[in-house]
Amino acid sequence: MEEKKANGLPKARSMTRGEVRAMVAAGYDPEKTTTAQFDWILDNVYSGIGDDVPYRDCIALALETFRETFDVEPLLKNLGMSGDSPKPDTAIPA
Repeated sequence: MEEKKANGLPKARSMTRGEVRAMVAAGYDPEKTTTAQFDWILDNVYSGIGDDVPYRDCIALALETFRETFDVEPLLKNLGMSGDSPKPDTAIPA
């Protein structure tokens, strides 16, 4: 059973090799993150996340999953997104 956080979402985990390959096959480049890619992570890595969950919490989970999977600190610094969590005024490039 997945460990849940206080907001009811699962704890972030690293994606498997198969999940990364499926993400790339779906047309997403790990070096060019988008909100659509984060939605793909939520839909394909985790199950049962409803449409009523606050989007900010969902994006935070997807971002942490991405960080757990890839060494992304240099990429995030280039995007102005380094740190423990996304800041409310930080736009995620589309």
